[in-house]
Amino acid sequence: MYCRNCGKEINDNEIKCPYCNISIVTIPQEQQKANTCWGVLGFCCPIIGVILYILWKDVSPANAKIAAKGALVFVMFFLIARLLDYIL
Repeated sequence: MYCRNCGKEINDNEIKCPYCNISIVTIPQEQQKANTCWGVLGFCCPIIGVILYILWKDVSPANAKIAAKGALVFVMFFLIARLLDYIL
């Protein structure tokens, strides 16, 4: 295996690169914690939730997903409210 930072060959069982001292271990996506504050922000301002999803979908997928869910929930509430307003 090669270090992503310095490019030198290292053992597969290394936790840190012995040359540049950068952590090799990555956190699997299912273990990443999502911060619910991003979902609240996505709900309060859906355009920001969509922008955060686009920017973070590869970097921090858990936070990107919760921001997008917040924006989606807002849109659903908005559409239901408009429909009820039209009916009543």
